[in-house]
Amino acid sequence: MEKITNIEFPRKSWFTTRALILALWGALSFTSCDSATGNDVLDKQQELERIEFQLSSNIESRKELGEKYNKLLKYPRTKSNEWDIDRSLSGIYQAIVELDEKIQTLEEDRLNAEKQLNECKSNAQTFYAPNKPIALDKWDHLLVK
Repeated sequence: MEKITNIEFPRKSWFTTRALILALWGALSFTSCDSATGNDVLDKQQELERIEFQLSSNIESRKELGEKYNKLLKYPRTKSNEWDIDRSLSGIYQAIVELDEKIQTLEEDRLNAEKQLNECKSNAQTFYAPNKPIALDKWDHLLVK
């Protein structure tokens, strides 16, 4: 028999891993709101607010980096600072690309969270009982006389 050593498993790309996680999360979420309660709805609302906060923070960070990038593009170049400017521009651009990916992922997460929240709200059993008497003759005018 041949001895097998150093088995290498194929690396999954970030996109494939993310898609698998989202698929599993989606499958679990369909069963999580079958008999939703007010606490489930509250949890989904808090999750949506957390995602929206992260989304707005990343968008603001991207704007700040974009401003820095644009200012650095306009900065006068000399032979002594050209390498530093190019290196800085490259780093800022890479950070902007990473933020773009995070923003896109967060937007997908936000849409999923909104969908789950709406499903939970529609499945939640809420009981409304106002503390005032019910008018008994409200529809009497519809009776045929």
